[in-house]
Amino acid sequence: MKVAVKTVHSWMKQVDVEVPYDEVEPHLEKVFRKFQRTINLDGFRKGKVPLSIIRQRYGDAVKADAAEDLMQIFFQKAVETEQLKVVAPARARKIEFEEGKPFSFSLDVEVRPDIEVRTYSDFKVEKSIRKVTDEDVEQSLRYLREQRAELKPVSDGARSGHILQGDVQALDSSGVPLLGQHWEDRVLVLGEPPLTGDAAEVLNGVREGESRKFRLTGSGREGQTHDEWYSLTVKSIQEKILPSMDDGFARSIGEYENLTALKEALRKRLTEQWDEEGEVQVQHRIADEIIRRNDFELPPAMVENMLDSLWENYKDRDQNMEREDFFKENRPDVIWNLKWNLIQEKIAEQENLRVTDSDLDEEIERLAGLDSKNEKKIRAFFTKTDERSRLKDRMLGNKIMDLIKSRIKIKEVTVKSSKRKSDLIV
Repeated sequence: MKVAVKTVHSWMKQVDVEVPYDEVEPHLEKVFRKFQRTINLDGFRKGKVPLSIIRQRYGDAVKADAAEDLMQIFFQKAVETEQLKVVAPARARKIEFEEGKPFSFSLDVEVRPDIEVRTYSDFKVEKSIRKVTDEDVEQSLRYLREQRAELKPVSDGARSGHILQGDVQALDSSGVPLLGQHWEDRVLVLGEPPLTGDAAEVLNGVREGESRKFRLTGSGREGQTHDEWYSLTVKSIQEKILPSMDDGFARSIGEYENLTALKEALRKRLTEQWDEEGEVQVQHRIADEIIRRNDFELPPAMVENMLDSLWENYKDRDQNMEREDFFKENRPDVIWNLKWNLIQEKIAEQENLRVTDSDLDEEIERLAGLDSKNEKKIRAFFTKTDERSRLKDRMLGNKIMDLIKSRIKIKEVTVKSSKRKSDLIV
């Protein structure tokens, strides 16, 4: 078998294959005999039609089927011989197949690009440093206090801050209910989005069992605003009774002797969390810069395959998301991640970086030692092949990043903290 590979694009190869007829003939004979066993022809019992008649009447059709099978068989051999990293089904350019002559075909195939990563050192990035302030700690305490508030029924009408539970019905502009747009047992807070402005005024004073219509202002994809009408039938109204901010509150949160100890724990946790976020951010900036310096095109099929895989895992979680919108929204991140993964592989190859089984076992023991109560569970978790592989990839990624960071300059820049509820955890 002769194989010639031409580069059409960094991610596209043309594969030309020629197979001597003596290698093809046994397979072709099998195809004819298989067809012979299934054919019904007047004057002959099933399976007894002479091969000469089959060749005469059906030869072209049988050879066409055989050519498809042969092309797959010998293309796979060519892939193995040439070590092609195929990412999508090949597309046929031409097929030439005549009995007694070599079988030849030409295919276009998308492959993982053979990239060059020439520069991943001698540049600067900024690392954001967020200092925890007293106000950050107080904001965390307020959030914890909100989370542990008791709920008390309200009978004299809803006011700002009260929690409303009820059924919501969408209406048209004339007040007629819209079919299929009814939601039961929705929980809303009066005075908080979306029940602000006009809606809050209309619902102020509403009582249990009462229904009121209100208007919300929505925005479309192009930024235009429009009015949306709803009715709310209130099933219950509750107000939050916040706990006192004292040592007893601190002890109710966890093993904290007093409020001062809780504040110290919050400060420490916020510091650790923001340090972790700063590290993730600087690593992303480093990757951005290396991709920019060594950019390349990805095989279209590689991107589409990843998007398809993500969509299959996501589509049942959000019935309102359309496939086209999902692809559009996630395509930039998929392209970024695929490029960075390929660049990391190339850097590891160039720098001879790897993670051995011994390295992996040591890391598993380290992780198990961090949690004495769950040591056995952690070790058992990493007996799974997939989990060991994922941990190994993370460890290699860390080695690559450590190498890059040793060759660049990182400037720390202090930024103001942002008070997000997701930050406010103990």
